[in-house]
Amino acid sequence: MVAGDYKSLVDTVIEKARKEKDILIALRLLLTLDGKQEFDEAILPLSNRDVKVIENLQILPEDSEQTIKLHCYFRNNKIEFSDVELLEDENCKFVLSFMLSKDRWHEIW
Repeated sequence: MVAGDYKSLVDTVIEKARKEKDILIALRLLLTLDGKQEFDEAILPLSNRDVKVIENLQILPEDSEQTIKLHCYFRNNKIEFSDVELLEDENCKFVLSFMLSKDRWHEIW
């Protein structure tokens, strides 16, 4: 795939993921580049911590004070999560934000 084609595909998938209401679907779109690659292969380059974030997305406490806002970035051609906002550049593009259990985040981090 030509570099320009890949960048265009990533930009298109990021825009599609941002419009998705369900965070798990949005991340699946992003990881698989909207079905262009298999999910199991797409998570291989992710850090263990980032994989655990994805695995723990559905576990939210009822008390909103027990949640933390995480940000998802497409950085250096892979997904990364952070609890702080990162500066965007050509290798780091903001995708979306979501809430995660503080306890889970501290266990993962």
